[in-house]
Amino acid sequence: MGHHRPKALTVGIAVWCVLFLAACAFLAFIVAPYLLDGTRLALLGPMLRQSYSLFCHQLPERSFHIHGHQMIACARCTGIAVGALLGLFAALVATPVGTTRCPPRWLFVVALAPMFLDAGLNMVGLWSATLESRALTGFVAGFGVAHFVLPAMTEAALDLFGNRRSTTETSIERLGVDLEPAERASEVRKEEECPHESKAC
Repeated sequence: MGHHRPKALTVGIAVWCVLFLAACAFLAFIVAPYLLDGTRLALLGPMLRQSYSLFCHQLPERSFHIHGHQMIACARCTGIAVGALLGLFAALVATPVGTTRCPPRWLFVVALAPMFLDAGLNMVGLWSATLESRALTGFVAGFGVAHFVLPAMTEAALDLFGNRRSTTETSIERLGVDLEPAERASEVRKEEECPHESKAC
């Protein structure tokens, strides 16, 4: 029904804002030790690094450095975060806000394939991955996956908050009736007043 579109638009905007803020927060988290260095909050740097060690190997030789400070995340994780952030902007331009339709699944495979090839070939010794190749393939993966995460989360949010319909409304749709209550009452009154649909009526 048409009156669900504004609700989908609102939920879609909210989901995009949440994902955008999450990506920005993650990027800030990655460079936090460098930003906090020399301030009263410098002690937070090692704590943040230790907390992120649960998700990333943080090997110095596989991480970028900013003026001698190793970034919290490795080059690949950094590329994924930057790609996801830019991918959210691209998804906002490429698809209507509030849509729940994901791109073709083969694009998901194409987005992830370079990253897995870069890591896999490096593991078996057929390719020597560099900081640049790790960051670039991570960027491609993050950029591509963002186009799937946005509609998927929008659909989940609509199911939870924005698109629940009553049992009566659902039953009416299944019967193929698309009339509002007032309109249905008007139709009934007309039939009672003009049972034979005469021209006088």
